[in-house]
Amino acid sequence: MLPLRNVKQHTSVLRRGHNTNWNVTVHWRFHHAPIRGSTSFNFSELSYAADQLDAIQGGPNTVVVLSLWAHFTAEPLNMIRSRLHAIRHAIHRLQRRDPGTHVFIRTGTTREHTGHSLIYYLLGSDWLAYQITEEIREIFREDPDVVVLDFWDMTVCQWGRDNVHPDQTVVDNELNMLLSRVCPK
Repeated sequence: MLPLRNVKQHTSVLRRGHNTNWNVTVHWRFHHAPIRGSTSFNFSELSYAADQLDAIQGGPNTVVVLSLWAHFTAEPLNMIRSRLHAIRHAIHRLQRRDPGTHVFIRTGTTREHTGHSLIYYLLGSDWLAYQITEEIREIFREDPDVVVLDFWDMTVCQWGRDNVHPDQTVVDNELNMLLSRVCPK
């Protein structure tokens, strides 16, 4: 794992970190609604992933990783499909504008299911997360501009407990999978 220094919170939804040893800068941005949990956000600072893709400058030294599932399990599948298609078109625009940009979409993981209210089970089930994972697989299946990092099976068979935020072993394997695609040599 690359330790990031100087992590700064620019706004409530955008964070930035930089590792000077490896010359790596990470920008993390929260998606638009739906937002689950107790964190509060300034609604005017939120934007859709497709809009963010249209706003960034890419190129061969840029890696974009999208995780499009955890908070979307409460949304109707048709809305999720619509968002995924909008994101796919934004990725194509980014690739035309800045060829060589590496784009990855991360699939879902299994969740913990203990001690929560009934609504959590209804709106945050593994079945719903798996359906979103299947949509991601299908929509981006033959898209040469996108690599789908399929982590679903990795978390289904993990030794550790199911958790929407997997344990360090799973995260290390996910990062290894990502980096093997970014730096194949």
